[in-house]
Amino acid sequence: MERSAGVHLKVKDLDASKRTAVIKHAVYGSIDKTGDISHKGMFTKSWNEGLPKFYFNHNKEQKPGKTLRVSEDNEGAYTEVKFSNTTLGNDVMEMISDGIVEGASYGYLTIKKDYSEVKGRRIRNLREVKHSETSILNIEPAHDGAGVVSLIKSLDEITEDEITELLTWGDEHITSLKSYVQKIETYCRKATASDETIISLQNGLLEYKTIIQSFDTAITSIATKPSASDDTNEITNFLNSLNIEIWKKQSLSNSRS
Repeated sequence: MERSAGVHLKVKDLDASKRTAVIKHAVYGSIDKTGDISHKGMFTKSWNEGLPKFYFNHNKEQKPGKTLRVSEDNEGAYTEVKFSNTTLGNDVMEMISDGIVEGASYGYLTIKKDYSEVKGRRIRNLREVKHSETSILNIEPAHDGAGVVSLIKSLDEITEDEITELLTWGDEHITSLKSYVQKIETYCRKATASDETIISLQNGLLEYKTIIQSFDTAITSIATKPSASDDTNEITNFLNSLNIEIWKKQSLSNSRS
């Protein structure tokens, strides 16, 4: 079973009185963080065979509701869901309204695929998949799948110029991650969600804080080193410590699913 790299949550037709929402779970025609391109029609056969499940963070034990129907247009694919009148269903509706749930993803099995090259990068085109579930995610989707950085080359092939680019790119994302952590912590202090959901959100922040601390520690250490070769070694050690190759294929929440 595979999981898509995740997209920023786009919810339309959210109807609190009917407890329904339409979630855009896939974007067509663009390369995601794991090097895949989703194409219109890839879900058709699967949808004709049955509807996907509706999960929270890809966890089959956490079902905030059920899938009503699925659809697509030229831009992407959509899952219409109905939230259950349960603690989780109510909590997820509240988090969507408060902007805490920010990502959407889907679980699938690849049935048909082919490959193409885009700017020297080998890209997988998804032509047909078995769509097993749609998930909404309480993680920052900008980091989903790729983690802090995503590398095509092996670490020993990175040039000094590319290290500078990685530092700039990574610092921007770490700033975003810090902002997200602050937002979740603020929400947890003020939310009316259940204790179980609040605890889950707080536990989920632990790995983000570990990433931030590791990054800040590495950058502080680099700033005090005069040697460019030492800079390179420090960056290499830092990237290795983050298990980059694993992060390219898994979301940050996988360990909790």
